[in-house]
Amino acid sequence: MISLKDGQRLIAATTLTLASSVFLYLPSGWADPQAQNPCLSPENIGACEASGLCTFDPLVQKCIAATNVDCRRSRECEGTHCIAKNGECVDLGSTNECQTSNECYHEGRCTWSNGTCIAASRDDCAQAHFNREETLCEKYGKCTPQGGVCVSTSEDCLKSTYCKQFAGCTPMGGTCGLGSTVDCRRTQGFIATHGGLQPCAGDGLCNWSPKREKCVALTDADCKQSSECKNSGACSVTNQGTCTLGSSFGCSQLDACKKDGQCTYKRGACVFESTADCRKTEACTNNGLCTYHLGQCVAATDSDCTVMCRKKNLGKCKAQNGQCAFVAQVLSAKEGEKAFADAMRLRHELGIRPWSE
Repeated sequence: MISLKDGQRLIAATTLTLASSVFLYLPSGWADPQAQNPCLSPENIGACEASGLCTFDPLVQKCIAATNVDCRRSRECEGTHCIAKNGECVDLGSTNECQTSNECYHEGRCTWSNGTCIAASRDDCAQAHFNREETLCEKYGKCTPQGGVCVSTSEDCLKSTYCKQFAGCTPMGGTCGLGSTVDCRRTQGFIATHGGLQPCAGDGLCNWSPKREKCVALTDADCKQSSECKNSGACSVTNQGTCTLGSSFGCSQLDACKKDGQCTYKRGACVFESTADCRKTEACTNNGLCTYHLGQCVAATDSDCTVMCRKKNLGKCKAQNGQCAFVAQVLSAKEGEKAFADAMRLRHELGIRPWSE
């Protein structure tokens, strides 16, 4: 814990530091910074002012450049961009420091110019990394140097994975993003095969809204052509520009309609309540149960059974006790003779011996 006396000494030393434009290493117990700090002694002050060696390091027992401020206030660094590195001041303009800097690796600012690191070429921008596997140029199209930094152009964006995966193909604020109706409606094969975002084809969000700064649905038609409409019944547009289940058309897309007749939209849900609902079910197509009666679908008329009988090649069917029944047909003598002749001819064609043999 620092004592009150030590605190007063620290304040005094800080005042002296600011006045002399240097930073001091001040371990507890220094009563007079200028007298106790070897870096400010008459024999060493010249190295501090000339080379930034203004901070005493007790571990190595010598004066070092400990901070960038030490360097920038020295004569050697006037008009340059110096940083403190390994106890010395290094001029980025006279070394390859930009190439090995974080600015180069993360932002593509790999070229020294007028006292700072900038992005001066596409090669510089190609060195900026989004992660270990992908560069910012590849990910967000930040491939073009402009004003000393890497930015995205229209051409860059179209080649980026962000465009191909998420339809963000418009230059916005130096990077690529969703920014037009054309972007919203993109359905490149790459997006589909890589499981990327498809605003329009997937979710019905086919129009760019500058006010909301995102893709939105404007009409039911936007929603009805989407995969979300087919998969979840989200076929109606909302005031928020999204698609939701809000109509009988949406209900008709669901398995609950095909299997259970829940095809009518009512009070926020899909319900089963009419013959029209029955006629949309698989039970109607496969079994002739096409008429609504007391909460279920039944075969009420012979016409209910017609499609099912034709589909199963049953000949003639009739409605009986709510089900479809096959009606055996009695042939006349003439019809019987013709049927027998047809059977004999078929046996002959197939090489089958007559029954008499």
